[in-house]
Amino acid sequence: MGRIRQLEEPDVILHLDTRKLVVNPEHPDVPQYIMYSMVKKIYILFILSLLISGLFAQNNALILNGAAYVVLNGGTSGTPIRLIINQSNALGIYRPVANNGWIISEGEFNYVQWNLATSTGNYVIPYSYSSTDIPFSMNITGAGVGGSSVLFSTYHTAASDNLPIPTYNGATTIPNINNASGSNNSAKMLDRWWIVDATSGYTTKPAATLTFSYIDIEHSVASNSITEANLQAQSYNTTTSSWVITDLFGTDVPASNYVNNAVVPASKLFRAWVLVDNTSPLPIELVAFGATCNREKAMISWTTASEINNDFFEVQKSTDAQYWTTIGQVSGAGNSNQTLQYYYQDQLETSNLKLLPAAQQAGETIYYRLLQSDYDGKVTIYNPVSLHCEKEHSINIIKFSESDEILISVHTEAGSSVFLNLSDVLGRTLYTKKENISFPDQTLIIKTGHLPKGIYYFTLQEENNVFTKKIFL
Repeated sequence: MGRIRQLEEPDVILHLDTRKLVVNPEHPDVPQYIMYSMVKKIYILFILSLLISGLFAQNNALILNGAAYVVLNGGTSGTPIRLIINQSNALGIYRPVANNGWIISEGEFNYVQWNLATSTGNYVIPYSYSSTDIPFSMNITGAGVGGSSVLFSTYHTAASDNLPIPTYNGATTIPNINNASGSNNSAKMLDRWWIVDATSGYTTKPAATLTFSYIDIEHSVASNSITEANLQAQSYNTTTSSWVITDLFGTDVPASNYVNNAVVPASKLFRAWVLVDNTSPLPIELVAFGATCNREKAMISWTTASEINNDFFEVQKSTDAQYWTTIGQVSGAGNSNQTLQYYYQDQLETSNLKLLPAAQQAGETIYYRLLQSDYDGKVTIYNPVSLHCEKEHSINIIKFSESDEILISVHTEAGSSVFLNLSDVLGRTLYTKKENISFPDQTLIIKTGHLPKGIYYFTLQEENNVFTKKIFL
């Protein structure tokens, strides 16, 4: 029924088929490997079921019996470790005695790879940490489409900062664990991460109900400030690269140390998961904030990936990034898990003249920042952006008529004087005139007399600024 085999070199892929364990040092995935350790030596201990017929012969690939431990150790992003369950049935890992026989992962890249394909059922990984049973279960209620396997792992983290922070795609580390105020949120996070990576070919991921187990010290350590009953599961959105703040899943059962009934639709089965105190989830995600020049206007725009309890935004303006004046307010969406875009337009030549003198309205640096207010009065201030708008000038030829007139559209500052000059390709001046500009956009009629077909140059000069446009007649 069983055997003990000592590995001389840790370069073996362990591949669990539906009827047997294959130990294959020649596997093409080498140097990816799995190390099983008991006491101070490296062993593999498997009790294999080789029944000829019946449910157990078909459905049990790995039987953990007699308090056996399977220890996965040393996986990295470049060379992950995989314990492969080549078995789509939920009984691919089986414990004859409840809570007896465990798998120890304790690393992001120490994977259990379950080749569950498009099957449904309750897939349980019997994890253990600190001699405590902390199983993770994925009860697939809606089969995935097109995929082959799901990677699972879990690991305990440093209480003070939840390090190491995992990747959200297997290679790129999640950029932050800040709350909505921009502060480190690790005190409100359980000291454990889970990986549920359903990216191996799935065009539609499975829909599932997840259960996350933990040990008491992972929430009760002194550096944390967690109400255990408030714990819910939260994931990092791989698509938008942001925390999904409006989607907190499951209900905590403090007496049993798990969050269960985390009903996750296929569209939200992301890779990295954590348990957070639902009074301080990871952040409302402002994914973009900027300002651009549009003639005498500044266009301020921002984008949110998700919102919760969001009442409104305030747009503020400053000339020195120290003293701020509110110039506008934009209503928020309340609660949203969709990407939303917002805009506010600032008229530079008329708004807040006391704040920004007319002489400075064009050509000087202006600063804008965003304030977000919750319905309960909580305010979050986002980092400012700077904007430098130069005076804009343009010349557009809008008509050339048989009556020897050229109509040109001039955009420049109202109240200024400009000199217009028309010359040919040899540089000879054919027309020159001073024009007073009454409006920012003004059409001028130039009578030139008959000109032969060819290339000409119109030049507009204002103070020290010269703008030239080539025209074809």
